[in-house]
Amino acid sequence: MEKYFFDIPVFRCSPEQLSEEKSKEELKLAEQTKLGDAVTDKDIQNAKSWLSHNFTSYRYSELIGMIRLYSMPGQIRAEVFYVTNKRLVRNQKNKKWSHMGKLLEFSVFPEMTNEEIYDWTITKLKRECGASYLKKRFVELSCFEVSGPYIDYRKLTNIN
Repeated sequence: MEKYFFDIPVFRCSPEQLSEEKSKEELKLAEQTKLGDAVTDKDIQNAKSWLSHNFTSYRYSELIGMIRLYSMPGQIRAEVFYVTNKRLVRNQKNKKWSHMGKLLEFSVFPEMTNEEIYDWTITKLKRECGASYLKKRFVELSCFEVSGPYIDYRKLTNIN
């Protein structure tokens, strides 16, 4: 029986990239609406307030995929759910989700420790995310890197 134990979000871009996009858009609007010859701080503030409704919460508006980690007796697996809209754009609405299949799968042996299983899992995740269709996306592994070492993988995979 499958035991789901962690969901890892996949975003369209990193928070830094989104901030850069936002700054460029604000500057572009400020240049178009400037009152004098040069763009002032007041023009940029007006552009920021005008565009504030266009930029929603990063964690929800930029989410385009999810990697779900689960265990089976003697195995750790990951499957991917992904937005299948034709274009992946900022602040996308009406997302259509599809199950894309398995991202990784590996056997866990009785002599492995929880630390070894975690190291194996994070290494495989990083390699698969860099080599698959997730390559140009931002996979947020930080939560798993913080909490992953505390998971009892041996119990999850029934190898006690």
